[in-house]
Amino acid sequence: LTKFCHQLASETNPSFNIFSLLAPLDKVLQLSQESTQRYAQGTQKSILDGVPISIKSNIAVEGFPLTANSNILRNTAGYDSILVQKLKNAGAIIIGQTNMDEFGMGSLGHHSNNGYTVNPLPFLRDFSLEEYIQRIQLGNVPQVEIGLGDTIVSPGGSSSGSAASVSMGSSVLSIGTDTGGSVRLPSAWCGVVGLKPTYGSISRDGVVSYASSLDTVGIIGPSADCVGFALDIIKNEKKE
Repeated sequence: LTKFCHQLASETNPSFNIFSLLAPLDKVLQLSQESTQRYAQGTQKSILDGVPISIKSNIAVEGFPLTANSNILRNTAGYDSILVQKLKNAGAIIIGQTNMDEFGMGSLGHHSNNGYTVNPLPFLRDFSLEEYIQRIQLGNVPQVEIGLGDTIVSPGGSSSGSAASVSMGSSVLSIGTDTGGSVRLPSAWCGVVGLKPTYGSISRDGVVSYASSLDTVGIIGPSADCVGFALDIIKNEKKE
């Protein structure tokens, strides 16, 4: 699954501009093999063990740029945000960073130093879920291309790449941020499920601030169940 998602992301990114950065293939395959061994031994870490997850570019992932897709910031994160730590501890595989409106200020996915993201949903209407599952099992990546004369549709923003990556199938889940609709809007436009949980229920430690009294980490996935599984893992623990 990880190899499929990474290959799909790599082959479609030149046209759809969903990812700002993909993790090295050899690294994610190594993590995938380690996860497979844990499953074989019955020692998997969680239901997300081995699941490819993409992360919005304003969330710190150690060794990845932390730019919020702005040329003003050119830093490399020297640490993982708390939510990324929790995902890694659960065995999830960070497949890459997603494109976004610069600093989260936008609703179309068109305001980024990496260029605009294209909504993949109109280009996937010829693929059934059953065919996609079969392709994953066979390792046969679908050819999803933008033809001359095709209408380019906005994915919404600012978590444009996060929603588009789940819609495309190049990640199973994605973590975004929502200040005024930045998870919910692109999720709706890309035909996936987006959750903005209660403010403060997921740590913002390691997240680039926009409006601190409103910023909320959100989750994007193909179903409410998948989003719920991720929430159970990254949410803050109750204080007694």
